Amino acid sequence: MEDTISLPDWLVNISVTFGGMAGAMHGSRKNMDVFGTLIVAVIAAIGAGTVRDLSIGRVPIWLYSPLVGYAILGGIAGYFLARVMRYINRTIFVLDTLLIGVWVVLGAQLAL
Repeated sequence: MEDTISLPDWLVNISVTFGGMAGAMHGSRKNMDVFGTLIVAVIAAIGAGTVRDLSIGRVPIWLYSPLVGYAILGGIAGYFLARVMRYINRTIFVLDTLLIGVWVVLGAQLAL
């Protein structure tokens, strides 16, 4: 019997999408164009997971799953909704902070 924690895929996908939205918010605050904002969004969404995977000797998870698509989707949504999201910035911050816990659990699961 295996004693590792398993996260549902939909929770990981939501976490990456919100990470992309948070990255897009930062890009739009710096008045970047769409392409620059999407680059910042994708790096914000999957960058830490890539470092984690490389440091434990694994292939980065986004190379064999659709996480980059979710990061781009979140980046596009974040770019076009940046003006609206300024008013709900605290809500986005709280959701992004809670979803960091998802990455902590996923990282612990992958390290075991």
